[in-house]
Amino acid sequence: MVRTINTLTIGQYNLYLKTGRKKYLMSVPLVFLFKAKIDKLISEINEGLQGDEVAVSAMRKDIHQIKSIRKAQYLTSLYQGAYILLVSKPKIEALGGKSADSKSLEFFKSRIKEKAGFELNEASDLLKLKDKINHLNDKYSENFTVSAEEKGLTYSEIIMIVFKLMGFDINYNMLMTDFFDLKKKAEEIGKKTSD
Repeated sequence: MVRTINTLTIGQYNLYLKTGRKKYLMSVPLVFLFKAKIDKLISEINEGLQGDEVAVSAMRKDIHQIKSIRKAQYLTSLYQGAYILLVSKPKIEALGGKSADSKSLEFFKSRIKEKAGFELNEASDLLKLKDKINHLNDKYSENFTVSAEEKGLTYSEIIMIVFKLMGFDINYNMLMTDFFDLKKKAEEIGKKTSD
């Protein structure tokens, strides 16, 4: 059977994290029969360790990150299309090839005005668009690169910090639910000392 957060100890979960063996999450070692229950247990533990506020703020950051990269990618696509129509089109026509119709260029002009905020009238305006794309890429790199400090704490670090804040010796036989309660108390103490 799969243990629950009420029967799993922090030591057993620590062994699972270090070895990757799901047998530490089981009271009877039949891992292949209980994969769904094991996944549910792991998600409950992660939720208990992170809390709801962290999950929501991480989700908001992920959404903002996706929107930022999509805007840069969309402008890059518009740049490439406009480049073909403004720069390559005259070269193609000079060689006697068939060029695209003017409706295509109008489409790109309207989209660039909508998304980049300026009108594209001639080939030199493509430099403005390229600068805008570079600016968006720089802002993305600035806002979403993960430094070593932002990576978050490991499970072992969380355990050590909680027990140290509470002034207790680490008890690897403590149940996960009891540890989550202890973690909440430690967070309250941490907030009080930081204020």
